[in-house]
Parts: sequence; C-alpha cells; structure tokens
Amino acid sequence: MPICEECGERVRMEGPQTVEELEAEMAHVDALLQRLATHRSGLRRRINSLAPISRLPPEVLIEILRFSCSLGSSTTPLFLGSICTAWRNFVWTTPTLWARITLQIGRTTRGPRLQAKLPLLPQWLHRAGDLPLHIALFTTEEDDSTFSSLRSVMEILVERSEYWGSIECLLPPQCQDLLLGHRFPLLERAVFRPPIGSISTFSQPPDVFGGDNTPSLCDVDLSGYDFSSMVLPWDQLKRFKTQLLTVTECWELLKRCPQLERCELDHVYCTDNHIHDASSRAQMEKEKFVHQSLEVLNIAFIKGAAITLLDAVSLPSLKELGLHYAGVETVSLLPVVSLVSRSSPTCALRKLAITRSVFGEDDLIRCLTALPGLEELDLRMRQAVPTGPFTTIAQAARQSMTEGFVDLLMLTLDDPPFDQDSVLLPNLKRIHFTGALFCPVSLVLEMLAWRFARRVGDGTGVATLEEATFVLTSGSWCKPLVADIQTMQELREEGLRIQF
Repeated sequence: MPICEECGERVRMEGPQTVEELEAEMAHVDALLQRLATHRSGLRRRINSLAPISRLPPEVLIEILRFSCSLGSSTTPLFLGSICTAWRNFVWTTPTLWARITLQIGRTTRGPRLQAKLPLLPQWLHRAGDLPLHIALFTTEEDDSTFSSLRSVMEILVERSEYWGSIECLLPPQCQDLLLGHRFPLLERAVFRPPIGSISTFSQPPDVFGGDNTPSLCDVDLSGYDFSSMVLPWDQLKRFKTQLLTVTECWELLKRCPQLERCELDHVYCTDNHIHDASSRAQMEKEKFVHQSLEVLNIAFIKGAAITLLDAVSLPSLKELGLHYAGVETVSLLPVVSLVSRSSPTCALRKLAITRSVFGEDDLIRCLTALPGLEELDLRMRQAVPTGPFTTIAQAARQSMTEGFVDLLMLTLDDPPFDQDSVLLPNLKRIHFTGALFCPVSLVLEMLAWRFARRVGDGTGVATLEEATFVLTSGSWCKPLVADIQTMQELREEGLRIQF
C-alpha cells in the first residue's frame, strides 16, 4: 500500500491498480467520451436546425448555394459539403450544384497538383446526373505544360460530351482532336479561342459543329479563328461573335443566319482590292438584304469605310447598335440614319453606343435627331490629338462635348413654348459619356437635373432620366467645382444614379 507523504501512514487507494485494470478503465473513459461527443453532435445539429437558413425551402437554399458557388472558385460544392452533415447530405444529392464546372489551370494548379485532383472530376460529373454541364476552363499561362494539363482535363470531360450544355475555354491545336468523334446534343453555347499570338487567318476553328453533332447550338464565339474556315449550323444560330471579317463577309454572315438575334463583329475591314470592293458593294446595295430577327449589333471597325455595311442591310427588329472605331479620321454617322430610316417603321432603336476619336457635334446631332425613340446613349471619345498649351480652341471643341450640344438636351426659361421636336432625344433615360468636356460642369448638371425632374403628365413629353455617367478625360477644359460636387450629391439623394 502507498504511504502518505504528510502523515507517513499507509493509505488505501480506490480503483484499479493493475495494468489490465487501468487499461479497462481507459477504455471505459474513451467510450464515455465517444458517447458525450455523439451527444454533443446531436445538440449541435439541433441548434443548426433552429437557424433561419435551415428552415428555408429546399428550392430557395439551392439558389443561394448556386449563387455562392458562382462568386468564385474558392466556393465549391465540396467546400459547402464540408460545413456540416446536413449540408453534406443536401449538397451530395443535389445535381444542380454539380452541373457547373469552373477550373483555373496555371502555374500553381498544373502538373502533380492537378494530377492529384483529377480523380475527383469523374465523381463531380457523376453527381451532376443527367443535367446539362456548364464548363469554363481558364488558364493563367499559355505554354506547353499548361496545354498538357488542359488536355488531361478535357480527356475526362469529353467522356460526358452528350451532357455538355455550354463550354468556354482556351483550345490549343493539340487539344482539338479530343473533340472529334463526339456528339454534343445538349450544347447550346460554345466559346473557344486559340492561344494568344495566333494569327486568325491561320488558326483553324474546331471541326465539331458540322452535321448533326450540335442540334441545340445557338450561341457561338470563335474570336481569333479564321472565319472562312468555320463550319457551323448557321441557320440555327441566335448569337454569334467573331473578328477579322471583311464587309462582304459580314453581309454574307447575316444572310446565312436568319435566326440571329445578337451579333458582335470585331476588327471589320475593307480589302485593298478596290475593284473587288466596288463590285461587292454594288451587289450588296442592289439586294438590300432584310434581316428580320437581329436585335443587337455591335461592330468594331479597323477602317472607317467599313461602316458602309449599314448601307447594305435593313434591320427592322434592331434595338441596340454599337459602332466603335479606333482610327483618327472622322467617320460619318449618316449610315446610321440611313439604316434606321430604311428599317422603319418597325425599327425601334433603343440604345446607341459610339466610340470614335472626335465628338463631331454636327454629325452627331444630325444622327440623334433621327432617333427620337432612343433611351440609352453611350458616347466614348478617344483622344486622337494630344491636348496641351498649344491646342487650339477649334481642336478642343472638335473632340469635346460642347455647350451647344448640352443646350439641345434641355429647355430653359428663354425657350419658346414646348415642342417635343425642340428637345434632342426626348425619351432618353440613360446617358454615359467618356471624353473631354468643353463647357462648364454646372451646365451639364443643370441639364441632368432638368431631365431628372421630368414626370409623366408635366406637358413636356420628356422621359425621366434614370442614370448618368460622365468620365472626363485629361483633355477637358472644365472640371467640377465645389458647388458642382454638392449638386451631384443632392441629385443622388433625390434618386438619380449619377457618377462624375
């Protein structure tokens, strides 16, 4: 028996003394701890069940989790399933959460790290069930190692090609063969691009869209590929984007796609063969092709003469038009007036976006006068001529929004009795301007305040302004004063979405 250190007498110890008895006691304690941990987990689940999010209908919770997964690659169904048992059970049995696959392949996610995660991809695809898969593959580098990793991922993805709903990815030549021999019956949207630095006229697009391989395809973006080599189900396309086309090819594209609703054409140009251009232009103007379905058309020109494309078509359903030119010479907007006039009376253009080097006040006013139904105007002026102490007033006015233009957008006390035609763009609700300002900021704010104060039944027939954005470039001769900043704040407090 052990001896007490204080009194020196022997004391009797309660409990087990042998090794076997101590080990048995430890096993008993472990079992007790396990029961307590289980009981604690049960209490935690009961607490979680009382949380507001646990009482949401399943369909609402699904939408919340889907939205959280769309915010960034760090939030995935795998992460959501690790939060608690209830969420894991819910996430693991909800195919909708697994139908979207976003992967970023780069220096930190390729090679051995990627190979270690690849076995998870088939399980991910399996949990999506029969739902269409929406795939997005992004790359931070474009080199052989990245392309090899991209190929490893696509080798797994193409095994479920019959469930692809959309695909957006870099497609180097060494990956194109993986798509051959597969059908994509559910594929509605395809966005492929070649590696940066590839020359469009030599980049062959993927040859997977022909025949009946893509019966549901309606949205295609093949920017960077040779247009003349594209084989697509043209008659079923509703949205299409590409680049480096001649005016004639643009015209032929519209003829091929009778169902097209949205078209974005970048780097449109005229050939150097003037005889061929003249012949093609004569043919286009003779036919005056009418496209009944196109609602949105955005064109970026390499050469200003390419705007003549608008003279060769009629677009009675057009609602949005964007014209963007990076050159320094003046590009007339008369083709816009011609297009709208020719496409009337059903053409109801609601939004016009223009990018060019000069403001071109007279030309712009002539164009906008022909568009009284316009609701949104987006003007972006490129600073083609450097401004400085030697810039003349004429040069500055040519590139800037002037007082005369602003005056046309409102009525003052000195104006005659109201006539709707006396106010430019009476239906304007949103205006966005990037460029130089050649008039006091206070005058612009006065115009915005006047338009914001318009109400139905006030006798003016002018729509209420909802949003205004002005980004003033370095060439502006006028800057906001303290009083102007105060006026902006007052307009914001009254409800106008304004940025200056």
